[in-house]
Amino acid sequence: MAEDFREMLAQALRESHLLHPGAVADLAQQAGQAIGARDYVVHLVDFDQNVLVPLLGDHSEAYDVDTSAAGQAFTSGEVIDVPHEQGRQLWVPLIDGAERLGVIGLVVEEINDDLPAQVMTLASLMAEFIVTKGQYTDAYAVAARRQDMTLAAEMQWRLLPPLTCTTRRVAIAAIVEPAYDLGGDVFDYAVNDDIAHLVIADAIGHGLTAVWPATLALGSIRHSRRRNLDLPGMYNAASEVLSEHFAEPTFVTAHLVELNIANGRLCWLNAGHPSPLLVRSGTVVGELQCRPSPPLGIGSEVTEVAEVTLEPWDRVLFFTDGVVEGHRRGGQTFGDERLVQAVNDASLDGHGPAETVRRLAKAVLAHHAHGLTDDFTLVMVEYRAGEASPVPDAVRIVEQRTL
Repeated sequence: MAEDFREMLAQALRESHLLHPGAVADLAQQAGQAIGARDYVVHLVDFDQNVLVPLLGDHSEAYDVDTSAAGQAFTSGEVIDVPHEQGRQLWVPLIDGAERLGVIGLVVEEINDDLPAQVMTLASLMAEFIVTKGQYTDAYAVAARRQDMTLAAEMQWRLLPPLTCTTRRVAIAAIVEPAYDLGGDVFDYAVNDDIAHLVIADAIGHGLTAVWPATLALGSIRHSRRRNLDLPGMYNAASEVLSEHFAEPTFVTAHLVELNIANGRLCWLNAGHPSPLLVRSGTVVGELQCRPSPPLGIGSEVTEVAEVTLEPWDRVLFFTDGVVEGHRRGGQTFGDERLVQAVNDASLDGHGPAETVRRLAKAVLAHHAHGLTDDFTLVMVEYRAGEASPVPDAVRIVEQRTL
């Protein structure tokens, strides 16, 4: 069986260059057969990260992320083992690098010593194919949405990088809500040598009115970053391009951030944005203060570039004002105190940055009862300092926990 599996992997890689995007599910079936599995299904997480939906019209059921064994695999990154009438059902996290795409489900008669590594290798291969082939088709994006998406949100999602980036020295995780009705909130990051660059921004207005300045600001900052400009240089360039291309006063609030992942030195420029929170040992220890500069597009000089040295495993949470100021019509805002409590609750549960921000977003949405007056974005940076690998030494298959 091991030899069949290795040959299947080699053949899949050879044929991958001409693989039709719609054939990924078929390839998954073939791969499952090579390790003696059956009832093989692939599920993608929807844009809200609440439901795992079948890939490419598969007629199997959808699964709630918070109440299912499939969801446990997605949130924990572990292979979840569930009793099945024909043996064992395994739910395997579908991860590209650190980006959580969904899960694979399969049934096996028994779990042997080779199976854990085989199913994770298989899931990694499928994730690579889905990400690669997803650039050439609408099918995966359509499968992952559970409701119609506004034009503004469609355009906004195309601007954004993957929601998660993880290395041995730094992890970055983000979430944007409401996923199907975005307009104005954006983020971006890049890890270049020893510097992790980050921007989170919120454009004035809603819908398409906010997409245009957000797009221009983000494009300018990326352009400046690739020209090796410093934070004030990025700020000035973005402010200038916004003031030049909009007749009416238009501005974008933002944080421009650089983290030296070799020594933990965090530098940031606050352009009219809420102060980020520092999380240490699972608890918010306070805000990171930086005297705010005017928002991008106003055209004034930089007030301050602040600096702090992070300790290993410190986390910094950046967010847009929709987190604390958004509310139901006539209702209370979420507020700073609730945010701090929600961060403490999510952090002390021991989850990684990606699952932490997902749970934070759910707390905000639960308070707002999905009646948001503004979209919001959360971005969490975890400084790891290379002290420990984020990748487990061995693949674990664990039994489903009580929900």
